[in-house]
Amino acid sequence: MGHAETFISFLVAILGIAYPIIIQVVSRIEDKYCSHNVAVLFEKEPIHKWFLRMLICSIIVTILWTLDLPPLKFKMIELMFEYGSDWVVLVFVTILIVVFFLEVKLLMTYSVILRLSMRIKTKYNRSNDLSIVYFVAAGDLLISALRTRNLDAIEYLDEFIGGEFEEYRSQGN
Repeated sequence: MGHAETFISFLVAILGIAYPIIIQVVSRIEDKYCSHNVAVLFEKEPIHKWFLRMLICSIIVTILWTLDLPPLKFKMIELMFEYGSDWVVLVFVTILIVVFFLEVKLLMTYSVILRLSMRIKTKYNRSNDLSIVYFVAAGDLLISALRTRNLDAIEYLDEFIGGEFEEYRSQGN
């Protein structure tokens, strides 16, 4: 089995085993926190978007590699396939594997309420246009933490949300 075939087996494993598990975990985020806002934030995560893009690109490149078509005469595609199409498959699937591990790390963050709270606070502080979405998600997480009696998350989110309200009041609004 050549290098491309080995990497294609990784693609098949990600597509056949890991992707259905990821879909299941993502669909349970809304149920776990009783928050549509948190689920929407996950879908807007750049890592998640890159994972989906790289999965689609890897599938397309693999299909093209499998068909073994003659080279197209477009400059960019001709340049990509100049040294053989095997390396294109290797590059795309390697990037997919790296992004897959980043996606798993992101899912681990979203599965622990305190880590997710810290991520949301960081994104809230960096954001200008979506800050209200992060703040509402933090409120949803606080309600979820109260339901599950997660004292660490309650304390962290109370400090974050309370601090924001104090800042808002001090500005005279």
